[in-house]
Amino acid sequence: MSDFKYLEPGRFEVTGDLTFVSVPEVWNQARKSLLDVFEESLEIDIGAAQKFDSGGLALLVAWSRWAHCNKKNLVFRNATEQAKKLIQINKLQDMLNLGE
Repeated sequence: MSDFKYLEPGRFEVTGDLTFVSVPEVWNQARKSLLDVFEESLEIDIGAAQKFDSGGLALLVAWSRWAHCNKKNLVFRNATEQAKKLIQINKLQDMLNLGE
């Protein structure tokens, strides 16, 4: 089971998998949480995502697009090696802001 959790103002965490199967559930949870965000800078910790495939990558792109359209600065924290490799293979390093 995957989960999108509020940690503190402007900070969130994804646990479980970020795959084609889990992304719709995570998207719905995130959408509800992100509607209430007033902070200009946001962080989403994706380090606890156990599995990460192109569905997870698509979700990161969708969140980045949402942040851009809503004038938010979004940073993804603690990306796994699997996530970093997919981002690099798809040449999305410039689009997705990976913080350490």
